Amino acid sequence: MTKEIVSCKLTPAERETIINIFKDENGVDIIEAETTRPKDYHRMLKAKWELIKLQEHKDGSFVSALFTARANMLTFRTNKG
Repeated sequence: MTKEIVSCKLTPAERETIINIFKDENGVDIIEAETTRPKDYHRMLKAKWELIKLQEHKDGSFVSALFTARANMLTFRTNKG
């Protein structure tokens, strides 16, 4: 895991999570997720996704993170409303 200190922050309206699913060299589906949303960051940590890169502001607050995991670790909730 690499850690970077940055001097800029995002506003809440600028925060996002981007998830890419692709096959690795062995044909296994892999997730690569980049997030700037603190809530998603903590969920991915709790789910034990592999943290590849972390960016923190110089004041120590979270800015962004890059994770990877096997695709079967990704689930979507269904809205029944």
